[in-house]
Amino acid sequence: MKTQLNFTASKSKHLADHLREQIQRGTLTSPPASTRAWSEQLSVSRMTLRAALRVLQREGCISIEPRRGIQIHPTKSKGSQRARDIAKVVRVIYYGRDFPDLSHCSEWIRALSERLQFQRVHVVMEKYSVRRLQELRRTVRDSVDLCLLLSLPPRHQQAIEKAGVPALVIGHVAAGVELPFVRVNIEGIIRNATHALLRRGRSRLHFVGVKCSAPGPTQSAKVFLDACSRWPRQPIVGQTHLISMNPALMHREAERFAQHVIPNDGVLVWSPIPLGLIMTALLRRNLGIPKPVEVVGLVPTNESLKVCPPPLHYPFPTDAFVKAIVRFAVRYFETGTLPPMRKLVSSEMKARPVA
Repeated sequence: MKTQLNFTASKSKHLADHLREQIQRGTLTSPPASTRAWSEQLSVSRMTLRAALRVLQREGCISIEPRRGIQIHPTKSKGSQRARDIAKVVRVIYYGRDFPDLSHCSEWIRALSERLQFQRVHVVMEKYSVRRLQELRRTVRDSVDLCLLLSLPPRHQQAIEKAGVPALVIGHVAAGVELPFVRVNIEGIIRNATHALLRRGRSRLHFVGVKCSAPGPTQSAKVFLDACSRWPRQPIVGQTHLISMNPALMHREAERFAQHVIPNDGVLVWSPIPLGLIMTALLRRNLGIPKPVEVVGLVPTNESLKVCPPPLHYPFPTDAFVKAIVRFAVRYFETGTLPPMRKLVSSEMKARPVA
């Protein structure tokens, strides 16, 4: 007998709610082997069913395994008891091919670790690899670990989501990925900084970001160019420069960037590119700061700000950023399911100290 379901807005969301309730009641234990058969049983399209299953997979209610099909995990809904019985770990997973280390994130990771200690949650850092993904996939059913995905390329974000690994993206989510995320509102910061330099009469601007496989730098560079093109008083020249974090390439690429800068230009430097790297590259070409070249730091680390003269900058909003992650992690460990989060954290320009 077919179950007739009347879904209006967001059919897949309502279907996910319906199936989740059945799983928690214990009435759904052995779903049909194929999505075709199951969608016919529920009188919904396969597309709607697949979207609902992706939601349940992210929450840990089900897993999809090769040759075994869809596996139901009713104990996942009893996250509070499991959280008390199993050691709780937050894993900060980063892409080692693009970032040799996490020194540029050490301040907020340290603050996160200190706050989660009060919740008896340990924070560990590890590089992403295919082997590590396979290990996470094998243990996802029994583990309550939460992964923070830091600067992962789109294909690896997709692999994590498909594996059903509980994860929160730190930064930009790749197209087609529906994982929760928290990140700095870098688009708003870039527009504000660009307009600030243009109001100061700088008609040639440069955006300096990190060269990596994650979606953030490319998207942010587009925001910068768009802000330049929309300025009412044209012509405005906007140039983007992406610099590798590989120590063997970083200094050479910084010097190459400095060759494009002339007096009266403005430069936006987005962390993790060190402010000192860019400023010394400019000084080697006899380009002083803030005259004749103005430099603005976008969410730099406190360590990166130890330069003379200190530039205009938008400080990294460590407190608000860490609070958002802590709330997410605590909620996850209490319930065993990923809470919805699409959090943008803002920052405001901090003026240069008066000499």
